[in-house]
Amino acid sequence: MPATTETVRRAGIDPAAFPDEVTPEQFYADITARGLVYGDAFRGIVALRCGKGVASGTIAAPATIAADAAYAWHPAILDACLQVVAAAVPWEASTTYLPIAFERFETFAPLHGTLTSQCVVRARVPDSETIVADLRVDDAEGRTCLEIHGATLRPA
Repeated sequence: MPATTETVRRAGIDPAAFPDEVTPEQFYADITARGLVYGDAFRGIVALRCGKGVASGTIAAPATIAADAAYAWHPAILDACLQVVAAAVPWEASTTYLPIAFERFETFAPLHGTLTSQCVVRARVPDSETIVADLRVDDAEGRTCLEIHGATLRPA
């Protein structure tokens, strides 16, 4: 289920902020070109919309991990939720950003089923290439599962 206007409104972001649709295939091709190679288990983005400094992605467990119910927050699903940050970051052609710190990381519910991960780039740190972003992950019913405030990213 792609990120819908209603899902975006529930997160408090104007739906017009996400004018560009990016296919998962194009997103992963772009990421690979920047040196981040994701195997099948780590390709959980199934739909993606982005705009200037914002992105909204629909996340679903790839078939290779879908039956693995042992995790409340499967590492590959958590990673896919974080990958949405990459779509919100104004990338230079050869820059790979990696998270180095979080101001606050709050979990409210397991990351199961279809999820919507939304990111807003909050700031670029002056005189550096550091980016700070906030992320929210909701389940299919609109319940918040995870919020990350102040995700700090720097070029690898």
